[in-house]
Amino acid sequence: MKRTTLTMIIWLLLVVEMQAADWPMYRMDSARSGYSPEQLPERLVLQWTYQSPHPPTPAWPTRNRQQFDRAYQPVIAGGALYYGSSADCKVYALDAVTGKTRWTFFTDGPVRFAPVVW
Repeated sequence: MKRTTLTMIIWLLLVVEMQAADWPMYRMDSARSGYSPEQLPERLVLQWTYQSPHPPTPAWPTRNRQQFDRAYQPVIAGGALYYGSSADCKVYALDAVTGKTRWTFFTDGPVRFAPVVW
């Protein structure tokens, strides 16, 4: 649970303050470069935190082979933060400025990878 909260806080520190470039897929782009030409501000300020209703539920909790779904992987586009939940089978959209839930979508199955915004 602490890992989930920490992941969300780090993303928020990096993105909410910037608000210029979208990160529409995991690690920014299809090459998974994790790079943006945007300049970070000299001082980052925590704007809000979000506690997911459920911690991630890994597909293989007793194996170390597959660790992609041990934490939620948020993406950011159009002023919203999106993440998929492997615990309650939903995709969440949070307002990037306030942290309030904009909407949720039930997928009828666990979401194990980051969503893509197009």
